[in-house]
Formats: sequence, C-alpha cells, structure tokens
Amino acid sequence: MPMPYQIDQESLKNENLTPREHEILNLLLAGSVPKEIAYALNISYATVVDHQKNIYRKLEVNKINDLIIKYSKTDSVLQYKQIKQGTDVIPSGQEVTAVFSQWGIVKDEHHDTNIFFASNIENINGKNTETYTIHGKVSNKYHSYAGVAAFPDDSTLKAIKNAKYFSFTAFGDGNTYEALLSTTKGGKDAVYYFYGSEFKTEKGVISAFSYNIDELPDSPSYGKQTEPFNKNDIEIFHILFPYEGDFNLKIWDIRLFL
Repeated sequence: MPMPYQIDQESLKNENLTPREHEILNLLLAGSVPKEIAYALNISYATVVDHQKNIYRKLEVNKINDLIIKYSKTDSVLQYKQIKQGTDVIPSGQEVTAVFSQWGIVKDEHHDTNIFFASNIENINGKNTETYTIHGKVSNKYHSYAGVAAFPDDSTLKAIKNAKYFSFTAFGDGNTYEALLSTTKGGKDAVYYFYGSEFKTEKGVISAFSYNIDELPDSPSYGKQTEPFNKNDIEIFHILFPYEGDFNLKIWDIRLFL
C-alpha cells in the first residue's frame, strides 16, 4: 500500500525500533488504525496499542501527526497544483467551508472489495485541518467500486443550493477517482441519482479540484440517470474509486463558492 506521506525512512531506520515496531509504524503511516493492524498482522488489539506507545516513546512524539512532521523530508516539498476541469483557475468569490454531519463507507458487496476510512486533524501549512483518508483494494473490475459518502449538515445543504462551484484538495496516489453529488426526492422508497466527473491524481502531488455544480454530467460509473440534475435535491457528497487495484487518497478543504 503506498504511503500518503513523504517520510525520511533512513532517519527512522537509525532509531531504536524493533522489526515489529517498524512494521506497525509503516502501517500507521499508510493510514491504518490499530484495529485494522491487529487484523492484518493476526495479533491482538492490545498488542498493537502497546507497540504504538513504545514507538511514540522511542521517537519522542505524542501522535502520528507529530511523527509525520518530525520525519518528513525537508527536501521533497509536495507540489501544489490547481486544477479546474481543464483550466488552472480555482473559482473566486464568497466561500463556505462544507461541514458534514456523518461519513460512511460505500462499496460493492458482491465482489472482493476492501476499504478503510479515517478522519484526522493534521497540521497543513501551519493550520490544523481535518483530513479524510480512504485506502483499500478493489479486486474485481466489473462494476466494482469503493469510496465514501459524506452527509452535509443543514447549513451546508442550504449553501449547496446557492453555490456555483464546489472544490476540494487531495493528496494523490496516481489513481483516477470520481467526485459525485447525489440527489433524491426522499420518501420511503427513495431513489438516488448520481452526477459528477472523474478526477485524475498524480502520485505524491497535492492538487485542488473544482466543479461547476450547474453543469455536472451523469456519473461515469452509474451511467445515464433517469432524472435531470436538480441541486435543490442534493443530499450526499461521494468520492469513489471505481476501478480495479489498490487505492489511497486523502482529501480536505471541501468548499462551496456562491
């Protein structure tokens, strides 16, 4: 699994870590949480937590974010690109930061698909920022997918209905994903409709993507929708990986432009 950070591995090798601690540290850096690590290594959750405490003590840090900052490569500053559907412009004007009341995993239940999700507070450019990371593997290409669904709070839903664009920042792994907004009429037998576009990431590059909400096409994965897009019916924001293979994506700074 590719690491979402540029870490000075040579410096870490010089620290007094056991082989098992190095193994667990690499999984932590890849975005795994102790419960996932315990399952992957077939050891107990308590054992993973003990190793994690020892790692932090030996490296003189309190949490994974401190470790990332301490051991990040100072000579490999991540490139920042601004991308807006083929142009180099991010929309300007009044901005609203999107707030989500709930995040959930979505995946194809009929094929061998694994996905893990984590939300963290990280120091990005000197600012504490909430980030959202998905990683895992889609093993069957035919109609398989994995991703997350984010449910906006009431104020964000209201802003979406008046917004012209939405944007987000992502740390890329080289894969292609889809950014989607789904709508529904609601009710007991609600049917969801999906609209959005693909975005191509570059491995090790931070990129900003933005979309014109009023011009969202039908989802590439879900195909032709039976209802025309109506942003007054938007309910959910999705990030999907609809292809076969490993994926690892971090996103943050989801904004609306009015």
